[in-house]
Amino acid sequence: MKYQVLMWHRFLYLNINDEKYDMKIAGDFNAYNALAAYTVLRELGLNEQTIKNGFETYTSDNGRMQYFKKERKEAMINLAKNPAGMNASLSVGEQLEGEKVYVISLNDNAADGRDTSWIYDADFEKLSKQQIEAIIVTGTRAEELQLRLKLAEVEVPIIVERDIYKATAKTMDYKGFTVAIPNYTSLAPMLEQLNRSFEGGQS
Repeated sequence: MKYQVLMWHRFLYLNINDEKYDMKIAGDFNAYNALAAYTVLRELGLNEQTIKNGFETYTSDNGRMQYFKKERKEAMINLAKNPAGMNASLSVGEQLEGEKVYVISLNDNAADGRDTSWIYDADFEKLSKQQIEAIIVTGTRAEELQLRLKLAEVEVPIIVERDIYKATAKTMDYKGFTVAIPNYTSLAPMLEQLNRSFEGGQS
């Protein structure tokens, strides 16, 4: 194999052919995306340093694996509209060492789809194996999320706060890494509040 990822950690700290790349995105699928991009760029003739500069300065700003840091507090937000998206977001938490606090939002507005039963196909059981300070559920179907977490036997404090702004702001009361997971119409208010909370500290 000409190019390969030798390892990655909680974010994409990649080792490709003995060159290290420290990227502020997460998720196994993004490791493959990065490798694909690297392969194309190398075959086009770009040198390692140019690729490294591009990789290490890239940040998402659309709520897809978007990273925030201010002093010692960190957060990441990732949109989840279906079981696959939710599982990808929960997997990010699995890769994070130390304590975490989750804020998960579920709205059932027209743009989201009225049927929210898809949450029962998502693997919330992943949370039972993580070191979590609290899970804050929010949105118009916050209570449905609360029930789903109970059925998954997630034995951590589950806080219901239907106001998305307040729920997101509350994560700043915890020292752990914030994992923010909104569905479609939840994204804008959750992202807006994270931008306020991390004002001057977004990566």
